[in-house]
Amino acid sequence: DERAAIKGMSPVVEEGKASQGTAQRKCCTCCTVRVALIATAAVAVFILLVYLFPLQAVVANGLAAARDCNARKDGNTPEAYFTRADFQEICPRYGNVDLKDYFFDDDEYETVSFPSRSGDVQELSGYWFEVKKGAPVVIVSHGFAACKDRYEMLLPARMLTRNGYNVFAYDQRNHGRSASTDPAYLTAGVKERDDLLGAIDYVIDELKFKPSRVGLYGVSLGGAVTVLGLGLEPRISSGVFLDSPAYQIRVAVSNLLPSWSIPALVVHFWETYFIGEDIDEITPKAALEATAASNSKKPLFKVVSSTTDQTVRFEDNGAVLIQDAWALGFEVDSKLWNTEGPFEWGSNTFEARPTGEGCNEHLTFMLVNPSRYEQTLIEFFDRAF
Repeated sequence: DERAAIKGMSPVVEEGKASQGTAQRKCCTCCTVRVALIATAAVAVFILLVYLFPLQAVVANGLAAARDCNARKDGNTPEAYFTRADFQEICPRYGNVDLKDYFFDDDEYETVSFPSRSGDVQELSGYWFEVKKGAPVVIVSHGFAACKDRYEMLLPARMLTRNGYNVFAYDQRNHGRSASTDPAYLTAGVKERDDLLGAIDYVIDELKFKPSRVGLYGVSLGGAVTVLGLGLEPRISSGVFLDSPAYQIRVAVSNLLPSWSIPALVVHFWETYFIGEDIDEITPKAALEATAASNSKKPLFKVVSSTTDQTVRFEDNGAVLIQDAWALGFEVDSKLWNTEGPFEWGSNTFEARPTGEGCNEHLTFMLVNPSRYEQTLIEFFDRAF
């Protein structure tokens, strides 16, 4: 009977063992899922703490940090300047362009110092190229991390002076030979515009030029600086020449970042911690609107760019600027250069740029065809004045 009872209980025991095994398997599955969730959460936290925030902040700091201008390192002066050394690697056909026909003599300019209009920087460095008293003056503004000793400042300066125009070139704060702020950060034109306004004040108040005899020239981010400054300077009503101008600052800055970065986050860090202003509130478009509202006589605009500019793409910047300016009633002329080649001038020969070659055609047409560039520049300012 006992054996029978035990035998009769066997199915129950077996069923209990089976249930216990199923429970154990479920428990193991739960543990595996839990471990996977914890691992995923850990990876997410790592990405958040290491990649999304600190790493992007490091990129923003590197973008904002002031740096010495390559032209200074290369020993450029108005008496002898060359194309940027990195052109030799980025685009070899521009590495050793001979610009000696556009050099200045040492008695053709004076080095001056002046304050920013905001007063927070007292010693900005400028070059005063005086050709003829009473002739118009053009103030030239350099781009991001550049300076007045670069070819894209001195080459057009020479083109202007040998055609009878006075020129005032300057270094923005934390650039070139101008004084640095503490801390020394680049601010995408937001604070650099005060330096252009200081240059305008110096030309009008110290050099005694009538505002109607003052024109503006800006390249790359210096184009944005020029438009931003113009929005706060209703006295300027002649001409504004912009070569490859940055206009949509967020887009232009994003193009400078490494491909693995997160542009929106980098720019957020930059404007929050290094600029201290919302760059969506201080924009070239808003400056154009202010200029249209405050100037009884609107200045003429000329916008030029290369069809293959990879740094400040025309479709994202110059083209948008032109459309906005037209909508506000400005007269705007534009010129797109084809810098594919081949070209020849003087002793220089430029082969056609091979398909796929990593040439960045930013601010290069003045090198490819300086005579045509000079003609375009002078014809514009002759008309503006």
